[in-house]
Amino acid sequence: MHSIYPGTRLLYLLTLLLFTFTAPAQVKILFDATKAESASNADWVIDADLHNLDWSPGPLVCSGGCHQSNAQRIPTPARPAAGILTAENYWDGGLSFWALDCAYKGFVVETLPAITGKITYNDAGNQQDLSKYNAFVVCEPNIKFTDQEKTALLDFVNNGGGLFMVSDHNISDRNSDGYDSPHIWNDFFETNSTGSTNPFGIMFDLANISETSTNIATTVKSDTLLRPSAGAGWGNVAKVKWSNGTTITVNPLVNSSVVPIVYQSTGGGNNKVMVATARYGVGKVVAFGDSSPFDDGTGDTGDNLFAGYNGDVTPNHRNLIMNATIWLVTNYSTIYTFNGNGSWGVASNWLNNKIPPPTLPGSDQIIIDPVANGECVLTVQQNIAKGGKLTVAAGKNLRIPGSLNIQ
Repeated sequence: MHSIYPGTRLLYLLTLLLFTFTAPAQVKILFDATKAESASNADWVIDADLHNLDWSPGPLVCSGGCHQSNAQRIPTPARPAAGILTAENYWDGGLSFWALDCAYKGFVVETLPAITGKITYNDAGNQQDLSKYNAFVVCEPNIKFTDQEKTALLDFVNNGGGLFMVSDHNISDRNSDGYDSPHIWNDFFETNSTGSTNPFGIMFDLANISETSTNIATTVKSDTLLRPSAGAGWGNVAKVKWSNGTTITVNPLVNSSVVPIVYQSTGGGNNKVMVATARYGVGKVVAFGDSSPFDDGTGDTGDNLFAGYNGDVTPNHRNLIMNATIWLVTNYSTIYTFNGNGSWGVASNWLNNKIPPPTLPGSDQIIIDPVANGECVLTVQQNIAKGGKLTVAAGKNLRIPGSLNIQ
């Protein structure tokens, strides 16, 4: 972290762009299948040509007597062209409807296979290294992440990747190894190489709830998840249905970017959140407390699957999940413009009374452009996350009796 200490005076154009994640023209999304996502009565894969796995607790290929999905890297038949609506059974998996909607948007979708897949970041020897993808989806993991995998995930997000995290209810251990998805996600948050016990400001509650909620957040910074503008998302969201899922507790004190999107009927503030988003470094994360909304009702014929994706509260789950996916792989930028005179902390000195948060997320910008003969006085501590941008307009003044910390 770099710091500009009290008393510093900037009287010239200052542009601080430390890191910018630029997504390739072709968005690529990787769906994990290494963490027992197809164990027991789950089938959280986008396509499987073979159903010959047993999880006990890791993946074992068997010649008979088992039926769990063994998803291959590339779904077959070939991915439909962008803009082509395809029947849900074009691919065979509980997440195939979601994956086909991604293909409709022009996104490439792949699976990290159970037997051969490795979760790495910047490993040149891994053909499916996370650095090659825009987003990584882990839908209800039932095997703990190793220390190396935790570091890979955090580095991936920190450097601009998107992590889609899906949990399920407490006591939902599908492969009988003693760990279920809320405990596994919380272990990732609490014990990792950063030293932070809550890097995203998100913790899954150890709960089990079933309800339909219309308790939508009224103030949402990640507005595309609920009310997408034209072309920015999939559709509006008014309700969700949890069928034995859990909730989330958010903590904006440890990550100021965390945003509740949907609450349980009795939830509010930081508690009983059903869906949340956050930024970390230059990347973003999405968290859902239930896997049921992702289930398209088809896949492994040995499982009892349910049509939650486009069957429950239609079309809200489909809209919300696709809005979240699009938000995760799209570089949105919020610009804060100081156009008054005097204190940084006075809302009227900012365009539309919009003051930057104490920690400016990556990809967002602050422009200092006070009135003629005026100045901006930073009297507080302002942090700028990696990827954030601060610009002082030519000939304008920024005085810093406070503290400016730049990661």
